[in-house]
Amino acid sequence: MFVQLNNSICNMLSLQWQLMEIIQLWHLSLQSYSLIDFLIFSGVFILFSSFVLHTSVQIANFLRHEKLKSTLFRCFRTMPVVAFFISKEKQKMLSQLRKDISSSRSCILKKNEELPKTGWPIAKVLKEATALKEKDTVISVATNKMSGTVYIADSDHFEMCNIVYSQFAHANPLHSEAFPSVCRMEAEIVSMTAKLLGGGSPDKKNVYGAITSGGTESILTAIRATRDYMQKRKKISFPEM
Repeated sequence: MFVQLNNSICNMLSLQWQLMEIIQLWHLSLQSYSLIDFLIFSGVFILFSSFVLHTSVQIANFLRHEKLKSTLFRCFRTMPVVAFFISKEKQKMLSQLRKDISSSRSCILKKNEELPKTGWPIAKVLKEATALKEKDTVISVATNKMSGTVYIADSDHFEMCNIVYSQFAHANPLHSEAFPSVCRMEAEIVSMTAKLLGGGSPDKKNVYGAITSGGTESILTAIRATRDYMQKRKKISFPEM
């Protein structure tokens, strides 16, 4: 017990002696430098620390926005082996797509790939349209089972749509001064949709919208509007879409 205690005291004294030597060497080193040298050293140290801190912030932002992941993915995709398999699968998909298109009913009739030298008479145009129409699926309210393709409520609704479409077939909604009717229809649709989604209340008057040519375009337009809105409000520098 006495031997262990003696060894501990010796170790403590040795450590204290080493610390005293380090402090003395530090005082001697400071005495050998002038005030100007000390200021220069401090300035260099501050600049180096600032550079390290700035680089660390940039690296953190780089990793946070997953830019590194997308960069690595692009590099991985350009590797010869991976690029070969991607190209192989792409060619397989294109081949299947060409096969499906060539076997569809749209390729049964001969295509008119060039404008005729002389204009067709009205009877020929109507005959061509009728021939094309006969290859389409017959739309019936009772037997229609297509989802997301044709929207029919009943025969009266179908006939009403035909009448309204024919009345406004030549109206251009881009010129509201010439066609205020379609402009009003668009405004009414936007207002009705906004109220269905809770955006038409008196305290929420900053709701806007536009009519697109189809559901897919509507989805893409809404996603882009959301992306740009969040990029401006949330300061998102690297959106994922």
